[in-house]
Amino acid sequence: MVQVDPLADALNSILNAERTGKKKVSIKPASKLVANVLRTAQRAGYLGELEYINDHRGGIFEVQLMGRINKCGVIKPRYPVAKDEFEEWEQKYLPAKNFGVLVVTTPEGVMSHDDAKEKGIGGRLLAYIY
Repeated sequence: MVQVDPLADALNSILNAERTGKKKVSIKPASKLVANVLRTAQRAGYLGELEYINDHRGGIFEVQLMGRINKCGVIKPRYPVAKDEFEEWEQKYLPAKNFGVLVVTTPEGVMSHDDAKEKGIGGRLLAYIY
């Protein structure tokens, strides 16, 4: 089976495990992009411990769930966002003001939209989590 979007599959696995009340979930294959998005979600307080396991195939992430995710998903296409346009996208993808996180890839790496606003840089939208 060919995997078209590993990030979408990873977020779907997390969401399904959250909804069934699991404490941890395995995500494979592991990639740098998936790792960066998971770390951003972890910094925002949505995920617990992250552990990388090298299985000599593609790697696996073991993710501890905290039961805090109501919904998460990728944003396709990956829209470009200027540093002063985050408000519009927050209204589009997040349910309320100051609730949830947009994950953005910027020239300085993958970060939450709040961090990007703080640094005054734009980027491309990758995902949303709330």
